[in-house]
Amino acid sequence: MRKPRRRLARTLAGLAMWCSFELPGLASAQSWPVVQPLHASFRVEETAASAVEALVRDVDGDALYRFSCRDAPGRGSRDGTDRGVLDCTLQDARRSDPHDLLVEAREVEDAEAFRRDRVSASELLGDCASYPEYGRLRHFRLRGMALTLSFEDVRIGARDADGAPTLAAYTLELSVDADPSAKPSNFIWVSTQPGVASAGEGVDEYVGRWVPATPGTYRYAFRISGDDGATWTYCDTNGSPFAASDAGVMTINQ
Repeated sequence: MRKPRRRLARTLAGLAMWCSFELPGLASAQSWPVVQPLHASFRVEETAASAVEALVRDVDGDALYRFSCRDAPGRGSRDGTDRGVLDCTLQDARRSDPHDLLVEAREVEDAEAFRRDRVSASELLGDCASYPEYGRLRHFRLRGMALTLSFEDVRIGARDADGAPTLAAYTLELSVDADPSAKPSNFIWVSTQPGVASAGEGVDEYVGRWVPATPGTYRYAFRISGDDGATWTYCDTNGSPFAASDAGVMTINQ
């Protein structure tokens, strides 16, 4: 399969390029149960021994999803004892499947680096704390609901064996509200790398690669950011603005 390619004029500094592929058969509408509003505050003083847990219910009071946020010991630490990382998860309470619904980037290359459901102490400090969607405030939109995590009154503990900060205490503000427009994306985002600029002065080429699991017809597009992913410009085969009718088409027969 040839690598999809797209040439863009160099207009932004610090480019971040991603290629998107739309999965066939996922465009049909799906109706999710309407959730009850949930607004709760949790104070955690001993991160190694405590966990935040809450049930998200439907309008009839039945449990739909199970939310939790707990210490993830040993994540990235040589001695396996650090308390600097939290794993926040949302699971279907009606199933035994442990799949975390908040792992939005699970099908993206280098997905671990883009997991917003995993929170490290260093992301809650200094300038990192205000970084959009990867700091103290994180928004998730899925399954007909908007879920917000806000970390407040963070207290940092001693550094771990690797010298990384740990969490001693924090307050987690959890908000869940119904949002009928919140639907899972039909697109898989794949990181791209600079290619060979061959279209003339001031033009760059970025190359992305994705191997589909099944044959079918796929659409693809690109997005570009000059501010480390805070905002994006979406492009089709004619440039920007993006129009689905002008997206690239890739057909895999076997």
